[in-house]
Amino acid sequence: MRKNAEPDHWVAEPVTGPPVITLENLERLPSHGRVEHTGYVQSVTHGPAGEQPRLLATVVDGFSAPGARRATIPHVRLLFMGQRQVPGIKPGVRIRYSGMLSQVDRIPTVHNPRYLILPAATEP
Repeated sequence: MRKNAEPDHWVAEPVTGPPVITLENLERLPSHGRVEHTGYVQSVTHGPAGEQPRLLATVVDGFSAPGARRATIPHVRLLFMGQRQVPGIKPGVRIRYSGMLSQVDRIPTVHNPRYLILPAATEP
């Protein structure tokens, strides 16, 4: 906040942060920064019973065809701290998420992302 020219008046200055990088696919995933991406939840993992609650969701661009050769594909991990369940987050769900990306154990991770469950994409 800064003082206005008039006495006893304060003016709020806009808060700015890092720009959001909207990703078309995870091939160009940066090492860190604010990102937004639409993908599919590949898997969901819950934290151990004796530890703080957390839910891990692995997100990919899309799924390979059944019987296709398995290879390492670009993915990002969404980490929901303090949650044992997150409504709508389950394998196969199409999701748009955003948040700050960082590397945790050399895995791209977004902590407590904002997310929106989307309808399944239709084939053209």
